[in-house]
Amino acid sequence: SKICIEECQNLESKDKITYTLGNGYSLENTKSESKDFVFSWGTFIHLHKDVIELYLEEIHRVLKPGGKGFIHHSFLSGGSDTSFDNMGGRSNMQPDEFRLLSEQKGLKLIEQENFQHYVNGHLLFDTVTTIEK
Repeated sequence: SKICIEECQNLESKDKITYTLGNGYSLENTKSESKDFVFSWGTFIHLHKDVIELYLEEIHRVLKPGGKGFIHHSFLSGGSDTSFDNMGGRSNMQPDEFRLLSEQKGLKLIEQENFQHYVNGHLLFDTVTTIEK
């Protein structure tokens, strides 16, 4: 969102990072095979499977061969299909399902690490997945 970009620009040097406002389902403003690394924290935890699939396809497209992605996503099953009805706004996504979706989009699983943390007094489980093109 524009507000998030503005906040990040206030924290970081504008000379080191380029920010692009996306459309919410693709990396359309990014050239194919132009990135060594893709990082996402705090976004994929809210995305539903259909949108995750779109982004994984885009991540595959924009990564250079050998490029890596580091994606923080939800570790939840059996929750509401409306993610914001779930604790912490988490969407339904299991580590094995994320691995399978990644592999279907041509990405190789490097590592997955599950962790737990508190958000507003609620114990939540999430996963960080490292993938490679």
